[in-house]
Amino acid sequence: MSEPALFERLFRWDAWANERVVGVLRACGASAPGSGARKATDRLAHLLCAQEVWLSRLGLGEWPEGRTIFPESSSVEGLARDAALLAARWAQVCRVLDARLLDEVISYTSTSGAPYDTARRDILLHVTHHGAYHRGQIAVDLKRDGVICPPTDYVAFARTASM
Repeated sequence: MSEPALFERLFRWDAWANERVVGVLRACGASAPGSGARKATDRLAHLLCAQEVWLSRLGLGEWPEGRTIFPESSSVEGLARDAALLAARWAQVCRVLDARLLDEVISYTSTSGAPYDTARRDILLHVTHHGAYHRGQIAVDLKRDGVICPPTDYVAFARTASM
């Protein structure tokens, strides 16, 4: 499998996993602040905001100054729309990848104001791994409320995905 095809697959996994999280949040509802479901909703909102930040750093969107990457009070339906839009945007990014683009170094400023230079391939890997990290936290948050989250691991996706 070529490296661009691998990134396309990783972002398909990311979209699939986010859809599964949205599904379980719809089923259990985001109840009162402090609950596992509310925390899980806030984490998903952060995960999606971070993806928007990375798209803006790649020159593929705008991140308004002063906007936080830790929003609260997001609706599950709003997050579902955001997740679907972001999945489409990342798929578009992956469709044009080649070795030259993957090697390209992107200069950007972190949310804390520090300057960095990072290869595009490392940014793409970070985005998918950042999502996996937070989906693991979401599963723990929901388990505290007695809600079992369906598996969102890569291997669970690989077992069901056709290439």
